Amino acid sequence: MPLWHIYCPENAYSAADKRALATRITDLYADVGVPRFYASVVFNELPRTTFFIGGKATNDFVRIWIDQIARATAPERRAWWLERVNWSGAEAARYHDRLPYPRALR
Repeated sequence: MPLWHIYCPENAYSAADKRALATRITDLYADVGVPRFYASVVFNELPRTTFFIGGKATNDFVRIWIDQIARATAPERRAWWLERVNWSGAEAARYHDRLPYPRALR
């Protein structure tokens, strides 16, 4: 049962962006046989005064934390799965490309 936490500044994503990204993440799991209702995605929109990097308040970040419970990936498939998740993260970058952050922070 995967749970993706996406921490981002307030209003970083439109409702359509959130829906599209959540659908793509759900597809990632559904494509390997996980029921769609198992996949959860939470967008945690944070005000500038609540996220700190290097001790300084910031609003130029996107952080993704993935909790994976109740199912283990077979050792011989771990590399394949991590490659797939990394590919999805790279695909998600197209949403980040529209954000007004310096490229070095993405």
